[in-house]
Amino acid sequence: MSVKFKREQKMISKCYQVNVFFQSDCVMENIKAYTMIFGLIGLVEELYFLPEDIVDNSDTSAYIRKNGLDIFLRTKIKYEQRKDQLNKTPSLERLTLKVVDESAFETFEPVPENMKLIVPQLIIKQMIKKPIRCLCQTY
Repeated sequence: MSVKFKREQKMISKCYQVNVFFQSDCVMENIKAYTMIFGLIGLVEELYFLPEDIVDNSDTSAYIRKNGLDIFLRTKIKYEQRKDQLNKTPSLERLTLKVVDESAFETFEPVPENMKLIVPQLIIKQMIKKPIRCLCQTY
């Protein structure tokens, strides 16, 4: 008699760098960037983006127009699924998605111990003037 065991597949998180350009006739790129970032929050374990002050600073639209929006994220979602989802972004002109080493995250500000990643129903709170992780205060 033989017994077959179903192997549980462990999903391993991968780190990605995304560079996004919006269509040239797009206006308020900073708001489009914010919408894109907010849509990713519930689907990632860790998230950073540049420029960091996209909500408060309308000048970031010019930066995004010239350099694109850079997003660094860690997720268990597969590459193809992640790329398909990102390609559905409205007003998207060009998107580059590449797998990066975890060391790419070392340049970002560490998260204080009293902070944790937010879940979609919580609000985003910008804590520092460096590339930020989406965070919320825990009490």
